[in-house]
Amino acid sequence: MSSLLESPGATRGLLVVWTLAWVAALLVYDRRGALRRARIAKVAASLGFVAAGGLAAAGLDGPAGGALVAAVVACLVGDGLLSYPGRRAFLAGTAAFLVGHVGYAVAFWAAPAPSPAPPGAVAGAGGAVLAMGALALVRVAPRVDRGLFVATAAYVLVIATMVAAAVRLGPSRPLVAAGAVAFALSDLSVAEDRLVAPSFLHRAWGLPLYYAAQLAIAFGMGAVR
Repeated sequence: MSSLLESPGATRGLLVVWTLAWVAALLVYDRRGALRRARIAKVAASLGFVAAGGLAAAGLDGPAGGALVAAVVACLVGDGLLSYPGRRAFLAGTAAFLVGHVGYAVAFWAAPAPSPAPPGAVAGAGGAVLAMGALALVRVAPRVDRGLFVATAAYVLVIATMVAAAVRLGPSRPLVAAGAVAFALSDLSVAEDRLVAPSFLHRAWGLPLYYAAQLAIAFGMGAVR
């Protein structure tokens, strides 16, 4: 077992299997309405990307490693909070994810980028996420109060910054950019499910995409081309 864990590829494979197995369980429990079991499965799945992020952080110098650890832990907390119903849990979970996205943005900006993307690509990525977020805000606006709308708008700004920072890393860390974009897309399912029209279908595509995004970011931060 020790020799298996010494292989980065084998370790990643184990984390992928662990995470996907718990995501599958999460969706089954969610569909059946077994909310307590779904909550446990969600946290267990999140421990997969926390472990992956911790391993990646160990190989990063300077503030990037600490920021990455803070990001994955904040997302774990957010996952736990968002597994509960109600406005207070949603706001608390959103706040945790705000911290997580800030942590990711700091990690991405602090990480070495041997071949950074051109400024135009970075600005374009951030602008695209802002445009996508603006469309989501249009759908959300009639259904939420002012406070929740402001919190959602702030979230859009932060995740756009995070995606731009990920794209800046360029071809040296392609998984990071892919994961950040997938993370932003998965957030659309959360907004639609919690703020517009609750439906298992939103979670059925959003949750697998979210966990794939988290693993892609962690694995991408752990290796440089």
